[in-house]
Amino acid sequence: MWLIVFTWLHADGCSVGLADNTAVSESEASKARLKASESLTARLPAPPEAIAKLIADGAVIFDFYDEKQNGYAFAGETTFDFRYEYRCQTRYRMINDPESQSAGDRLSEDASGRALEVTLDYEDVALKISHRMRLPSRLVDERFFDQQLVKHEFDHVAISADPRLPTLLVKMLSDRNSKVIVPLSRAENESRDRSMYANISRNAASQATSKVFEDFVSLVRIRYKELDQVTRHGIVPLAAETRLRLLAY
Repeated sequence: MWLIVFTWLHADGCSVGLADNTAVSESEASKARLKASESLTARLPAPPEAIAKLIADGAVIFDFYDEKQNGYAFAGETTFDFRYEYRCQTRYRMINDPESQSAGDRLSEDASGRALEVTLDYEDVALKISHRMRLPSRLVDERFFDQQLVKHEFDHVAISADPRLPTLLVKMLSDRNSKVIVPLSRAENESRDRSMYANISRNAASQATSKVFEDFVSLVRIRYKELDQVTRHGIVPLAAETRLRLLAY
């Protein structure tokens, strides 16, 4: 038995919307729309303190469009973009494969009955959050932040810019990925190639981390959908007790 330790840095991300999650292309039309949106954003009134904090914490960018030229299924849409980075120290050791011991006669011919037990220690986990809020340009006036659709879209931002999310991600990674078991084939077990084992461990750590991140994003996506369901996409004001439940991470 031996123990190998290595440290690596990884970065990845996910962008999620509800109605139309198509990335803005670099076409001339898109550039013109971006420029127009920046101009309209400059004309917005000063937001209330709570909204100003959401804009800052959520890195919100407004994307205004002309309803006569664009027919979207929903008048407003907020897309959140999560990018994460982490440093992971990984240790592995050879063990008897727990699954092979329980499988008995059902063990495949290629299985060795041995596995790598990979221990993951996460460090410097960082979550970067940004949002793109698409709204009709006709809403831009002195009452902008008082309009129901705008309030509804910022309810979305409140969910995905919650300051507790980075801590939740760290907890999910630590709770679920403290140890990962990777069964070895006969050839892998007999090779005794430590560089190969290090690579297997690295891949297992990456896959396990990506799975946790996908589940983390799903938690936010589910709350986005629930918000739209209970408010009928912003038509009905959000009840205070429902707001507390949606923000209960």
